[in-house]
Amino acid sequence: MHAECWSPGGVLVARQRSKQAPRERPVQRGSTALSIVGRVGAVAAVAILAVALLAWPASADDRAAGSGEPAHCAAILQPSGSSAAVAAPAVRCFGTIAESVAYATDGAIRLSPGQRYPTAAQAAAAGRNSAASVLLGIEYGDRDFTGSTLSLSGTSGTGCYNGVSYGFASLPSGWNDEISSSKAYSNCHGWHYEHTYSGAVLICQPNCRSFSSAMNDETSSIVFKR
Repeated sequence: MHAECWSPGGVLVARQRSKQAPRERPVQRGSTALSIVGRVGAVAAVAILAVALLAWPASADDRAAGSGEPAHCAAILQPSGSSAAVAAPAVRCFGTIAESVAYATDGAIRLSPGQRYPTAAQAAAAGRNSAASVLLGIEYGDRDFTGSTLSLSGTSGTGCYNGVSYGFASLPSGWNDEISSSKAYSNCHGWHYEHTYSGAVLICQPNCRSFSSAMNDETSSIVFKR
């Protein structure tokens, strides 16, 4: 197993290839210490957070139609530990990212034509609307926040404040091993796992303009937490 630091915006925590017993190795990024854990440790940590293991509907992928055009999809998830968190989230796909972000945030964020992601001011203003779903992050199919997008939001209205976390144990059809850049919002960091909450982990704090070579097109599950 080896660890690799990656910039800009992300830390590749660990990549495990052997069956050695899990061990902890701290990684320092700025003033924040992150803990590197093996497969068993990563799964246990997520279990402690009570992140729901959810399956995505097989119909989520609109890119399979062969049009060659980017798809912009969105899903809304209940916070971990809620009674409704056991249900698989509905995934909707649209022709533009503006439509998908508007759907993910109940219309609280409206992107201008050509805008690829919300500004900090837009996200902050939307976060003050407790009636709206809060944007957790946007995953991109290509580097530099381009390509197809997957906008992920939660219903708590607080994002990753107050210890709230959200888990996406699997990705929609057509999105597994397809993510190359990412943005996180609402006080969240995006933890991108190579497998189901195990294997290599790339943490976007909060943004990753590009992924390391080890994790580019390798994400299979995501946790938003702080």
